[in-house]
Order: sequence, then C-alpha cells, then structure tokens
Amino acid sequence: MKSIALCLAALMVPALALAEIDVDASMNLLITPPSYSGCADEQFDWIDGSVCADLTSTAVAGYSFVWVVASDGENWPGGIGGIQFGIEYTASVTGWTLCTGGQEVSEDGWPASGKGNAVTWAGGCYDHDGGNARVGFFSLEDGATGGMTITADPRTGDAMYSDCVPASSLFCPENLGWDEDFSDGIAPNCDTCPGTPTRETTWGRIKDRF
Repeated sequence: MKSIALCLAALMVPALALAEIDVDASMNLLITPPSYSGCADEQFDWIDGSVCADLTSTAVAGYSFVWVVASDGENWPGGIGGIQFGIEYTASVTGWTLCTGGQEVSEDGWPASGKGNAVTWAGGCYDHDGGNARVGFFSLEDGATGGMTITADPRTGDAMYSDCVPASSLFCPENLGWDEDFSDGIAPNCDTCPGTPTRETTWGRIKDRF
C-alpha cells in the first residue's frame, strides 16, 4: 500500500519541479475485438510483450475495445509504477476498464471526454520484458464512429508516468496517440520526442495545451 501511495504522490505533487521528458516514451491507442474476459483474456497478452511498432489497429467493426497503452523504446528500464493522462473523444464510448491491478484517482465524471485519470500498477511496480504496458480500455458502442485523443490530465496540465523508484517523467505532447476516425484504423506513434529534455512545470496548476 505504501508503494501505491508513493506512486500516486509522485504523479500529483502540488509543487514546482524541474521534470524530465522521456524522449523514448509514448502513449498509444489500440483497437481490438472485445472479450468477455477483458483484461484477463490471454489473447491480449501479446500487447505487453511486444514493442510500440506492433500496435497497429484495423478499423472498428462492431463493438470494440480501444486500449490505452504506454510504450517505451528502451523497454521500461526502471519499470512503470503509475501513469497520469487525459482523454478526449467524439466516439460513442460506453465504459472504461482499468487493467493495471492497481488504484486510480480519476477526475469527477471520468471516463467522459475532457476528463483526466491517474493510476498505479499492482504493488506500485510493473517490470517486464516488453516495450508496452496496458493501462486499460474504453468500450466502444457497436458501429461507433468518431475518434479519440490522449491528452494531458486537465487537473495538472501534464501527461506523465512514474517508474518503480518512483521517479516521474513527462510525455511530450507530440508522443500522445490520437485517431480522428476509428473507421480508418490506428497507426502507433513511436517517434523519438522532439521536445526539450527538461522543463519547469507547476503540477497543481491547470494549463491548456490543446
């Protein structure tokens, strides 16, 4: 429980800090067919065991899952303990399922478009050999149209993650996945971040980047 609390504290500290941008980290969206077992279904284990470039989606065909996946080009050398982000969408979303086995501190109204969430992994640390880590999935209504964008958490103005220490790093805005039209499928964003390596950030102040 202590490690879970530390991860959430590292994600949402109300102080001025010099935060490092992880140029190899990104967040992506992945469309898959649904499953009654959801997170526990072994057919989705390949996501965590693969790398960012493998997260290519075909178009939505009926009721679908849209996964939120954190990716790191160096296979999470410090593990991943928590993550914070926001979501915007125009699609018909019917629900959200957390798959980390940990805790979440979501903004009132989550998973509505424009809201934010901060989550941890079970035990405060997820250390594995793959370059991806599933956060959870949104359920799309049968025949849903529209798109979705991962954003900064509007409560803090940042999208970020903590490793297993926990020490926090920022995602740069260019590395947050999006798709304007689910009917076209989704290509993953695996580029190295073009942003500056560090910047000063006020964690408790809402900043509008989008």
